[in-house]
Amino acid sequence: MSSGNEQACSIVSLVNETIGVPTLPEVLVKLNRIIVNPKSSASDVAKVIAADPAVATNILRTVNSAYYGLQVRVSSI
Repeated sequence: MSSGNEQACSIVSLVNETIGVPTLPEVLVKLNRIIVNPKSSASDVAKVIAADPAVATNILRTVNSAYYGLQVRVSSI
């Protein structure tokens, strides 16, 4: 890595630490790209979600909660 790139990375890290700006998880960036694309399908969204175990687990937990009152337990994305 060149010293210019190292300096830029250091500055970005310092700014992020100082002002506490959280970075978006990569899965959200991917989902946003897919959702705004009119040619994307629900299957495309499911693939991105399924690739991140934490997100998939949270979605399944939410869908299976009493709030939604589903008759059948959802077990896959």
